[in-house]
Amino acid sequence: MGSLELDLEQLLESLVQVMEKSPLALVLAALGKEQICDKSLATKLDPIFNERRRPLIEVLRRATLRRELPDDIDIGFAADIVIGPIINRLFFTGISVSQEDRKKFIRGALYGIHALNKPSAPDTKIFV
Repeated sequence: MGSLELDLEQLLESLVQVMEKSPLALVLAALGKEQICDKSLATKLDPIFNERRRPLIEVLRRATLRRELPDDIDIGFAADIVIGPIINRLFFTGISVSQEDRKKFIRGALYGIHALNKPSAPDTKIFV
């Protein structure tokens, strides 16, 4: 419980170790796919996935209390920005997530999270 960046480093180090040293990443990826097709399974898995997400949500909430993040930040969205790239790498690429990679992902996520509350200039919108 020091700073947002340190808290994220500790949390993500633990997550990556578990995911890389066990079949958990494969199991979670398979369950994630199955729950899209099976709403009954999704209902059963939601509490499990929410519990796995809880430590990250708590880290982000503490950061708002320390004023490292804006009070009105969408915590769920911020959590997605933090964890998304790491989960993508673990589930879909087979590439290990080194300590340096985690630091880069964290810096990128924090940059993105802080940009959430900044108004966009009309000429910088990206259309897809």
